[in-house]
Amino acid sequence: MEGARIALLTLYYPPEMFGNAPLVRTVVREFTERGAQVQIVTMPPHHRVDRTQQPFVPEGASIHYVGNPRTARGVGGQLRNWWSFARGASTWLAGEAPLVALSVTPPFFFPAVLRKAVKRRGHRLIHWLQDMYPAAIEVGATPSPATRALVARIVRRSLSVPEAIIAVTDDWRGDLANGLGVPGERVHVCENWCGVELNGAPHREKQGPRRLLFAGNVGRVADMQTVVKALLNLGELDWLLDICGSGAAVGELAELARPLGSRVCFHGEVSEAELNEHYGNASLGLVPMRKGASRASVPSKTYAYFAAGLPVLASVDEGSHFDRLVRSEGVGWCARAGDVEDVARSIREALSAPDADLLARGSRARALYDRRYSPEVGSARFADLVKSLL
Repeated sequence: MEGARIALLTLYYPPEMFGNAPLVRTVVREFTERGAQVQIVTMPPHHRVDRTQQPFVPEGASIHYVGNPRTARGVGGQLRNWWSFARGASTWLAGEAPLVALSVTPPFFFPAVLRKAVKRRGHRLIHWLQDMYPAAIEVGATPSPATRALVARIVRRSLSVPEAIIAVTDDWRGDLANGLGVPGERVHVCENWCGVELNGAPHREKQGPRRLLFAGNVGRVADMQTVVKALLNLGELDWLLDICGSGAAVGELAELARPLGSRVCFHGEVSEAELNEHYGNASLGLVPMRKGASRASVPSKTYAYFAAGLPVLASVDEGSHFDRLVRSEGVGWCARAGDVEDVARSIREALSAPDADLLARGSRARALYDRRYSPEVGSARFADLVKSLL
C-alpha cells in the first residue's frame, strides 16, 4: 500500500459522527500508517456534529469538502444531500489523476454521475457497502411497488460500476448475486469493527437497578418499539432504560414509553465522552432490529458494546449474522425480531441473571472485541483486503 493514492468518498467524517464516520476515521489512520496518500472527500459536517472534536487529518492525508448540505427532512431531504455529494465528489474525481476511489455507501446512488468521472479519468472504483438497498427501504417503510422497483433498478446500475464490492456480512451475498446481479467474484466480505476507543473494563457489580442502554439512530430499522412494549410487561422488575440518539422514530417511541415515566430517559445526541459514561453505567446493551432488517443493515453499535465490556440483548432475525455471533460467543441473549413476548422473555432472563453471569458475558464480549473488533484489528483486516484488490 506504500505510495498508493486512495480517495475515500464518504458522506460523513468526524467531527460529523453520524453513520460510520468513526469507522472511516480508523481506516484513514491505518492507510496513512501504511504509507498511502489518502484524500478524504466528504460533505461539511451537517447532521450529528460532535463540537468537542476536530477533523482527523493525519500526515499523509488531506480533506476536501464538497456538496452543499441542508437539514434533511425525510427521504427527500436525504436524497437531495446525497445528490449534492455525488455531484461534488464526481467533480472532484474528474480533476484528479488516476487513483483508487473507495466509496462508502450511500452516495453511490447516482451511477451515471459517478460512472462518467471514473471512466473519464481511469480511476479504480471500489464500493464499501454499509447498507443494503432496496432492503433497507423495504424494512424501514412500506414503499409502493413502483418505488421499490425504481430503487432496485438504481442500485443494480450502481453496483455495475465498481470493479469490486466489499460487503460487511456474508448474509448479503445472496441478495447481491440473485437480486442485484453482482457476480460472486466481485464480492468480498470484511466484517465491520468498533470505530471508537473505549477502556472496556468488564462491568462489576453495581448498586441499584440494572440499566439497559440503546445507543444509536432511533430510526425505522432499529425496532425500539418492540423493546418498550416488552418493558411495559416487566414493570415488576428493577430496571432503567437510557436511550442515546435521535431519529425519525423518537416521537413515536416517547409516546409509547410515556406510561413508564422516569424509568425511560431520552438523552438525545451526546458527545463521544458522554456516551462513554453511559457505557460505563450500563448493565446491558440493546441491539433491536426490525424483522427482516438483517438483509438491510449490520448494527455497528454492537461492537461498541463489546468494547465497553457490555453483554448484549439482540432482537434479530433467527440465523442472521448477529444471532449466530451472540449465541456462539456467549456474549449475551437473543430474541426473535419483532416478537414482543420473546423479547420480554429475553429481557427478563437477562435482568434476573446473577451478577457473575453478566460479568462473564461482558468479559467474553470484551475479549471478542480485542480479538476481532478493535479499531487496530478491524482496520488492519480491511486494509489487507483493500491491498489485495489493488
